[in-house]
Amino acid sequence: MFKKLEMTRALVLTCALAPLSVLAQLAPPQQASAPLATAPSATSPVHRQAFGEVYTPVGAASTKQAQVVVYRALSQAPVKADAKIYVDGKLHTALLPNGYSTFCVPAGEHSIAVLANGANKSQLVPSALSLEGGKTYFLKVREDAASSLMTVPQQEAQQQLQSSRAQLHVHSRASAVQPCAHASATH
Repeated sequence: MFKKLEMTRALVLTCALAPLSVLAQLAPPQQASAPLATAPSATSPVHRQAFGEVYTPVGAASTKQAQVVVYRALSQAPVKADAKIYVDGKLHTALLPNGYSTFCVPAGEHSIAVLANGANKSQLVPSALSLEGGKTYFLKVREDAASSLMTVPQQEAQQQLQSSRAQLHVHSRASAVQPCAHASATH
């Protein structure tokens, strides 16, 4: 009786595990450290979950808000980490190469920081900025620096942003970020 019970248990266990081993054989192999998607360019496909519309020049911000366009240029080298953008210490977005984010904050003092190249939050070095109402600021992620942003003149930034796409895959946690009330909408 004991042998019969043991054989029955072994048969049940084998039948229960067999489908799992078949599924494991059918599953595609996992790739480690695959490069991140980039926003589409002339030679790359669209990654629809991460990217939105192609950049179009922004309108003037209302006098009570400062508008910020932060972007990451298309990189020729494979990039394995996003560039996380923090506004007043809270995560706003994570930029992939050729991605951008436009946001508004109340005019006044704010800090904006970037963590790039796989850096962790303990390495966050925010830049204190005095942002004037009615103005638009263009900030570019520096790929050659550990974690920094650089201010770019509007004309140069808009040239670099021509093929960039809006970054959509991260929901902003930055409480200072507000929907933009453009100057034409406030009159």
